[in-house]
Amino acid sequence: MLYLFLTLATFVLSIFLLNLYFGYGKNKISLTLNDHYKNYSDHIKATEKELQNQGRDAEYLGKGRFVVDGEVYLFSSPTIPIFPPAFMQRTVLIKKK
Repeated sequence: MLYLFLTLATFVLSIFLLNLYFGYGKNKISLTLNDHYKNYSDHIKATEKELQNQGRDAEYLGKGRFVVDGEVYLFSSPTIPIFPPAFMQRTVLIKKK
């Protein structure tokens, strides 16, 4: 019985932590762009363009900071392994408190 409880608790905690890492939750904007960007400046430009295509007022301030609809967000780009060697690059903007 204890083994079942620990297994279930580990599973629930893993799902919770993965959701945080992948950018789901409050005060976050998650984007999946069409291309995989190795160059930081190209990734920033593509993110800004995608936000503007979504109808948001977006501007890059520098040092990983965006202003989106009057709120300041910090840029993060986790790379998620799907089936190696395939990867999915997400863009996550986290609202600055």
